[in-house]
Amino acid sequence: RVFGLAIERINHLNNAPSASGPTPEQAPPGLEDFKTLIHLLSELQQEGSFGYSQSSEEGSVKFFLNPDIENDPKVNEVKRLLELSHASTELRLHHEEQMQDQESISIGTRSLLGILFYLSHNVQAPELHRSQGWVTVTHKDGDLFDWSNTPAGQYFEVLYSQKPPENAFLSVPYKKGYYYIADEDLNTKSTFLLLLHLQSLQAGKNHEVNSPTLMIPIGG
Repeated sequence: RVFGLAIERINHLNNAPSASGPTPEQAPPGLEDFKTLIHLLSELQQEGSFGYSQSSEEGSVKFFLNPDIENDPKVNEVKRLLELSHASTELRLHHEEQMQDQESISIGTRSLLGILFYLSHNVQAPELHRSQGWVTVTHKDGDLFDWSNTPAGQYFEVLYSQKPPENAFLSVPYKKGYYYIADEDLNTKSTFLLLLHLQSLQAGKNHEVNSPTLMIPIGG
């Protein structure tokens, strides 16, 4: 979930960088490979197949793969997607814009504001609001783009109702309608809670320390 929201780029794979601001008119390209990557990483994490370590002296972070699964098809696919050396089991994480070599992973992160923008694109807008030009509509190949198919949108959705919703976890009235999070939408509720935690981390961030509490810097 954190990767889908907070990571904007891993090596050459982009996670909708244009979504980190106001709603774009054209759909962000190349999301399928990124979605595949985070799905594979999620499965490998659940299997305990990789881990992280941080050097207090160097301030660097390393990503370790379990050598026992070196030939696992999921591991091979991750390496292919990230253009990593097939023999790599220890990788350096860094924030340079370009991939340094086949033994490193370059990560670009979103600011908290960028995360909020990204999530806001999957707010359901009624037809009246679209036809009146009150909202920006994103298209892909001439059709409306479905933001719920993005790495962030699959974890967060705000619905619209003309009447007060009966099953709302959270509801906000606006322009004679109601925007709400459905009470049974556990994915969105979990993401909402994550946002509160990220906001707390951002508010309490010690600017004298180069690295925040998390292994990846969520703040800008």
